[in-house]
Amino acid sequence: MIEHRRALTDDERAVIERLLSVDFPEVGHFRAQVAHAVVRAACGCGCGTIELEVDAAKAPRAPSHVWDDEPGPIVEGDEQSWLMLFQSGGLLSELEHVAGHGPGPRDLDAARIVPDVQVDADRFDGGR
Repeated sequence: MIEHRRALTDDERAVIERLLSVDFPEVGHFRAQVAHAVVRAACGCGCGTIELEVDAAKAPRAPSHVWDDEPGPIVEGDEQSWLMLFQSGGLLSELEHVAGHGPGPRDLDAARIVPDVQVDADRFDGGR
């Protein structure tokens, strides 16, 4: 990853918002974070993968202890998009695109992405 702080592009924001358009526990916290997320770094190969940084003072982390277990994907795209949206500690952390598989986030029609939730709702017990 190459450090490159900048605002999300409109296309990147649309892709993230589309991935978060499905329901799962505490998704509202992640949706609120999008407006306060910036790109911290970008992959140097040109695949479109970006690391995200969220201003937690403006959009707090998702509160459940489940998010503390380990960083991981919360939503994936379909076989057309080959995207994965990650969280770490309850904050959005990365939008990954698998290089060589479909168009990158800047070249996708976000409305055509079919999100696939990767969160196991059975792990939630009320946000202990």
